[in-house]
Amino acid sequence: MQQRPEIFLQDTETRTLVADEVRERLRPCERVLENLLLRSGYAQSRLATELPLLGKVLSMDDDTSVPASAPVLEICLDDFPGTVENSQILHSSDRFSDLGGQISMRPNRIGAAFEPLGRTVSDLRRGALGSVPVSFGRSDTMHLAFERMLQKGEPSRFSISHAEPVHENESRNIEIAAIAITEYGIPDFRTVAIVDATISNAGRPIEHRTIPAGENGFFAFRHSETHISSCIARNLRIGLDNFPWWFLTDDRISRRNPLQTVRTSYRSDNELIANLLLPLSTAIGQPLAYGQGVSTRVLHQPANTGHRPNLPEQAAASLVGAMIAVQVQRHLEFSPGGVASLPEISDSYKLPKDAAVGVFEQLESLATSCLRVANAETSLPDTITWCEAMYGDLSRRLADFNLSVFKAELDIEARDQLRFYRDVLLWYPRVRRYIIDEMVRKDRFPVKRYID
Repeated sequence: MQQRPEIFLQDTETRTLVADEVRERLRPCERVLENLLLRSGYAQSRLATELPLLGKVLSMDDDTSVPASAPVLEICLDDFPGTVENSQILHSSDRFSDLGGQISMRPNRIGAAFEPLGRTVSDLRRGALGSVPVSFGRSDTMHLAFERMLQKGEPSRFSISHAEPVHENESRNIEIAAIAITEYGIPDFRTVAIVDATISNAGRPIEHRTIPAGENGFFAFRHSETHISSCIARNLRIGLDNFPWWFLTDDRISRRNPLQTVRTSYRSDNELIANLLLPLSTAIGQPLAYGQGVSTRVLHQPANTGHRPNLPEQAAASLVGAMIAVQVQRHLEFSPGGVASLPEISDSYKLPKDAAVGVFEQLESLATSCLRVANAETSLPDTITWCEAMYGDLSRRLADFNLSVFKAELDIEARDQLRFYRDVLLWYPRVRRYIIDEMVRKDRFPVKRYID
């Protein structure tokens, strides 16, 4: 008789019980404990869920799903050139039948996302996955496809595939530590590009949808220049679970910035993932890689309801968070046991000028777009008012477009976020080991249990 699945849920009450015991037994840094278990935010929610888990884990947002069957558009390559494997068609609506071709529904299995985890490339090549190309980086044309759609108004194909394969002898012992999945429906295009397109469209969101347009083919890669989606499966085995995969920050630090450049949580919880495995591999003496192209397809359908930050906040929270994550990557070190750390951050810490200028100029460009739209829509007073309000908001975040003042305040914010993350790295493995060893393994971890 097949056992019915059990569902384990955490809520504020159960997390508070865990936090109270951890506080009493370990006496950790309070602000780290609060952000790991008690506060809301992108990274906070993911880490609180994963702290008691050991083994193979799939992280998904609450607006994603794995449907029982997923569509695949079979369409002529002459109409939509490009790599077919691991590809999708980006369209300005969900009427994909208008593009020609045939849509077929394929069985969709969540278990396929877990099967390569913890296995070596040589092992996978002996199985059903076949050749399994391995490359240092990966080819990702998703964001270019969005730019083409905006410029030409035409649907296009994009793909995420391997780059130049490394030599076979160098790849066979690589272990697959994580599986990246690019969602279909509404994938995660760059936030600042979405915001700029919405402003240029006088505040109306740009309609866009994607549909799988080719078979998935599995490949492995060591590093990525573009971000990896937060829909990711990982093998949280001993040695790969001593650090937080998610970039945890404290929004209270950002709100201390008198410019209020960012007023909510950074939208950067997954910004560290793409570059974790290379330094970790060197430290633990085991080559690791990400896998992509499993047959599991994940649908992303963002909700139209609920609170969403305004456009300047979305852009600023994404750009500033990503910029600080890059500073973490530059200084992150791993021990032979897989524990991550950052060096001391001095009082005189300053951001690299080009990093601050990059954020400043992209936000300034959004303000320029607001003025351009307002000047072009002289017969639409509501649009003009909206653009002027957006321009004023961005101006305040940028110290009235004063780069030196903007950078001086951002230097302090970045310094304090780096110091906070240093404390997170110090306490995370201790808190996790206590929860796993003293609570989960002894069946004392408080959750609400249901039978499906």
